[in-house]
Amino acid sequence: LICETNYEASLDVTCHFNRREIERSFFVDQLVEACKRARHYVKKPKELQPALKAVGATYSASHSDPKMLLFQSHLSVRASANMPHKDVYECLASQVLNSAAKTNADREKTSRIWTEFLAPWFNFSTHWILKELRDKARSEKSSCIVKYAPGQMVKTSFGDGRILAHNEAAPSLGANYKIDLPFGTGYIRPSSILHHLPPTEQVQYGRLGGFMELIEAADEPMNGDEVKILGPSCRLVFGTEKVYIFMRLYCALIALFDSTRERMEPKNYNGFVDALKGYINEDIQFKAYELRCRAATKEKCHELSAVPRLIEKCADALVKVAKEDKLLGLFDFYQLKHRDPVLQRTQSLNLSDEAAYRIQYEPSDGRVRFSYLARDKDMLTSPRNSNGSFTSTMAHTGGEPDKESQGVEDGEVVDRNARRGSDGPQSKRFRSV
Repeated sequence: LICETNYEASLDVTCHFNRREIERSFFVDQLVEACKRARHYVKKPKELQPALKAVGATYSASHSDPKMLLFQSHLSVRASANMPHKDVYECLASQVLNSAAKTNADREKTSRIWTEFLAPWFNFSTHWILKELRDKARSEKSSCIVKYAPGQMVKTSFGDGRILAHNEAAPSLGANYKIDLPFGTGYIRPSSILHHLPPTEQVQYGRLGGFMELIEAADEPMNGDEVKILGPSCRLVFGTEKVYIFMRLYCALIALFDSTRERMEPKNYNGFVDALKGYINEDIQFKAYELRCRAATKEKCHELSAVPRLIEKCADALVKVAKEDKLLGLFDFYQLKHRDPVLQRTQSLNLSDEAAYRIQYEPSDGRVRFSYLARDKDMLTSPRNSNGSFTSTMAHTGGEPDKESQGVEDGEVVDRNARRGSDGPQSKRFRSV
């Protein structure tokens, strides 16, 4: 009976090779090369294989909208808040719990990435994450949740509010925060705080050593220096290679789920998700999962067959990001809402020398963009002039100007940090609260 059921699949060699094509496209070395050599692929485009249509990247020399201030070569992939994040979350959470995360600390850290980074980044609902936050939260002494500071605005499971005080562990309540909520004052456990909100005043915070510390405001620009800022809806983070790999894999997953949901009836799509969860939980084997996918769609069976391996790779990447413990600190600089990409890059590099991957998301165009800019290269924030040169505002790093950013040898270079001194400003300075 098994051989008879699998007879059609055994003859479909195209599905096998297309599935392998998708899986190979997400090898780490290929993802890194795609971002680092984006300029090369702009000049010499690669033919996109039909199997990669749903997850393939688009290469561009610059963003079509100058307001996005992205003038370096980059790649972009489909991603938006309307995609099925909930289904992807449930699958990834099961994979992390079953095999990817080895310790409770890793599980708690991954749950905080969902609430403190992915939820505000894509602005999706978080009510389906709350149970995991409660389950993965550990005791106050061993918890990985950052210690918020009095005066900070935070989003909780009960609404937005301002922290009034932090109370040490009590016999009845445990450690909790006293928070001023719209409907009154509440005492809330740390696990019920989803993430902090952008400051409404000049006081700014960033995490350091597990605590939210004050960040002094950046120096005012010198006369004649033009500070260019991003639009209010644009999300920007400068991440490490591990962050980049995770975001590429996550965007591929939600794109695959989204394309599957669009071409399937709701009943078949729900069956696909249930079969995938069954495979992740080891209730069924891969061959049984593949048979269910083929029953739902024969034309795109290769895409659904590639999802389990992609889930495994994405869960492993998520745990590596959690262990690295840099992403949330780097994302704090976006939450400051100064919207200056040059300043944010400088702050990010001060926190991590490896924050060389620019990840940018504008909800209106439904694409996440990735570009690579090494520490010793300069970031261009102005388009090419009519004479073919660039006028650029760059973060001073002490290295040579990027040839791509410079455009031509006689391009005008404007470095506002260099005007303040050879060492540049101390753009991220912490002091104890």
